[in-house]
Amino acid sequence: MTNFRFIYTGIRVRNMQESLEFYTDVFQMEVVDKIETAEPTKGQAVILKSPDSNQLLELNYYEEGSRFGPEYKNGEDLDHIAFDVEDLLNTVEELRQKGIEIVAEPFSIGSSIGWKEAFVKDPNGIWIELLERKKVNGKTLTDKQQERRDETESAPPSVSKGNILNVDSIQSEQE
Repeated sequence: MTNFRFIYTGIRVRNMQESLEFYTDVFQMEVVDKIETAEPTKGQAVILKSPDSNQLLELNYYEEGSRFGPEYKNGEDLDHIAFDVEDLLNTVEELRQKGIEIVAEPFSIGSSIGWKEAFVKDPNGIWIELLERKKVNGKTLTDKQQERRDETESAPPSVSKGNILNVDSIQSEQE
């Protein structure tokens, strides 16, 4: 069986320069790679990365007439992308002062299940989730998931072939 690893999210943008400035200035992402207009796509791509993350974001722009870039539709079936933040309320206030559109105020959704989140829009209308993750014993759930992954990688083969993430155990740790 082939192992699949998720490596990046690609989003289509209407204006590459405006989008590049938004993600590098507002979210402090860094350019990892830049691909100039190339055939057969007639497109440009810029790959970005947050300093403390392994996730990549690929911005894609296609010239008019490219078969890879049909008429732009807001979001084009992409639901949203997410950024982890340390202090949701201060982050949202900073973005508001920069003129970024807040589409879901902090705690307006998810608070009933303990999430601290808000949503903003990028220049292309794509929703961006800002998430202050729950901490359990001083660690985010992602830190705990990485510890489990490390444990299963060093476990005997019969254990490491099992599920890395046990949802029931995470839910019980949240309580």
